[in-house]
Amino acid sequence: MAKSKLQYCCQNCQYLCAKWLGKCPSCGAWSSFQEESSSESSAPSRWIALDDEVKPLAAFQRWSTGISELDRVLGGGVIADGFTLLGGDPGIGKSTLLLQMAQGLILQQPDLQVLYVSAEESLGQIQGRAYRLGIQGHQRIFLTSETILEKAFETVASLKPHVVIMDSLQTLATSTSTSSPGSMTQVRDIANQLMSLAKSSHLAIWLVGHVTKEGNFAGPKTIEHMVDTVLYFEGETGQNYRLLRSVKNRFGNTRELAVFEMQSEGLKEVDNPSSLFLSDRKQPVSGTAVACPI
Repeated sequence: MAKSKLQYCCQNCQYLCAKWLGKCPSCGAWSSFQEESSSESSAPSRWIALDDEVKPLAAFQRWSTGISELDRVLGGGVIADGFTLLGGDPGIGKSTLLLQMAQGLILQQPDLQVLYVSAEESLGQIQGRAYRLGIQGHQRIFLTSETILEKAFETVASLKPHVVIMDSLQTLATSTSTSSPGSMTQVRDIANQLMSLAKSSHLAIWLVGHVTKEGNFAGPKTIEHMVDTVLYFEGETGQNYRLLRSVKNRFGNTRELAVFEMQSEGLKEVDNPSSLFLSDRKQPVSGTAVACPI
């Protein structure tokens, strides 16, 4: 049986204490504590011996996205029970990338189904974007517009998809927390429940997160520790090129970088970025050199 107890959490630094405090002893914020409930389970944890048979990394089931550059950044494709966090500035093309990935997944895997949960857009808006991009679901890409996490879970239980896309973390809410949507408590609880769903149901879950002005994910840093893979989708203002880089990947290399070009029909892979960035040199000029400053 799970026992529920009350505790108080600072909405600024996530400091926990047993009673309400006017000032947080950790960060010094005033009136930042909110009441929340936590459950303690008495069920025994699962354990194995260190010397038991080890499952090699190559044995993990992967699904190709049909986008070779994305597969390379992921380390070979989507892990069947992986939890991926994708961040980027508003309007950078995160939803476009995920829709194209969803189409690629169902075309590469004939029996695979994808559920796209949007808490920011209506179903008509998502369908309109898919139509503009020429994306067809073949009755295996399903859409739902839902802001309550528990209702989204009911849809997952009904459809039983293989891949779930949650867009986005800061606009979802859960009934287990009384704080407002987008608060640190809500964001942490939602990420925790999604992680449990991915590992217990063997679902590949993609979670979209907002970024701050500094380019970091909005919310507590613990979210990046929960997920298996952290991807950033970046681009310069006024430019059509997008960079997808991995800063954390439990199933692949974090030194990979993918380049895309945003066109009217969606994102197009750039197979040879070197020739792209040197395309203004039509003729060789003596006395010039190519450098890559970081």
